Amino acid sequence: MNLQVFRFDGTMLQLVGELNGELGTFTYDSTYLASGIAFPLSQSLPLQTEPFEQAQYLAYFDGLLPEEQARRELAARIRVREDDYFALLSAVGRECIGDVVICEKPPKIEMGYAAVSKKKLIEQFRGAESVAQALNATRLSLAGSQSKLGLSHMPEKPLDTAWFKPHDMAASTHVLKIGSLEAIPYFEYLCMNAAKACGLAVAKTELLDFGRPVIASERFDRVVSVEHEELQVERLHQEDLAQAFNISSGSKYAELSEDSFKAIADFLRASSATPLRDIQQLSLLTCINYLMGNCDAHLKNLSLLYHEDGSFSLAPCYDIICTTWFDRFSRELGMRIGGASDIDAVDSKALENFCGSLGMRPAALKKQCASVIEHVAPAIETAADRLNKAFPQLPYYADDLLEDMQPRLAVLKHFANS
Repeated sequence: MNLQVFRFDGTMLQLVGELNGELGTFTYDSTYLASGIAFPLSQSLPLQTEPFEQAQYLAYFDGLLPEEQARRELAARIRVREDDYFALLSAVGRECIGDVVICEKPPKIEMGYAAVSKKKLIEQFRGAESVAQALNATRLSLAGSQSKLGLSHMPEKPLDTAWFKPHDMAASTHVLKIGSLEAIPYFEYLCMNAAKACGLAVAKTELLDFGRPVIASERFDRVVSVEHEELQVERLHQEDLAQAFNISSGSKYAELSEDSFKAIADFLRASSATPLRDIQQLSLLTCINYLMGNCDAHLKNLSLLYHEDGSFSLAPCYDIICTTWFDRFSRELGMRIGGASDIDAVDSKALENFCGSLGMRPAALKKQCASVIEHVAPAIETAADRLNKAFPQLPYYADDLLEDMQPRLAVLKHFANS
């Protein structure tokens, strides 16, 4: 079986290439290469006429699929092996991250949205299996390890109403997800909104009550408008850094060379359309991840968002959460900071080394740290107060987060004032 790979901006379907199941190759389409508007699916898959072998393309295509438990549930639902990326893409490749569409033959460009009631959403979010079943029904491929559901929302409407399930080639506008532990959605909401208040570009994130706390993240690879009371959704191309560096999802915690941050900064400086802005965002994100205790910051939690001309910039950040509050989670960092592999080992020296990794002056990071120190606590408290009626436990989680941050806050204060 072969699978055709398309790019679909929301109106025009363009054949990009073909995955050959028998030969184990991916080949760019010759017409696409000659179109004059072609750009690579991935930084790890440069435009060329020669076929790519599986070792060259697997990280990109397998990286479009769910991971871990979410993948096991999806594979069980459609009755295929969880390592059969070909069968999984065939089943759920109608809407991947970005603008990629993968299927056996060119699909008809038909789109529709079916209203989904709050009662139905409560039913679908009862458990991970219900989410996996709904995901299969919508033929969406959503990368990551959490149980997620892709839905569309009518702009300007309250987020507890006006949800739609996309059909055929229609695109989702939001990713809705539950946590494996009850506290996870609360912490993600608090951390993401506090990060935004600290000046970080993040995916807009809200906390909703659908019988249980549900995180709703607005997709940054979608541009949404309304024409004649109907949703119009443009898709934007994106990939995560694991795909860009040809790193499999299972190796997303692996260091790039000896220093992941240096490798990423060098890559952004050489290839990004906005290198200075992107490196500043990367340093700010790392400061925030450290302070908030997010040890799960890895290569798949950083993405590139492409522009029409094929250039790219670092995408808005996502999946920021305090993992250190949970005893069961490791305190080993997803990427070493200045040589420190454990979050409790980060000190002023490690932060100075981190500046060297990024090629930035320590004074610039100290200024970022000082700003975060000033804004983070009020931002967490404001986010908790905004939803304390709907979620009475949220202020308590905010207090827990602030308490958990105190040792790291002391480190940042010492560094910023040194």
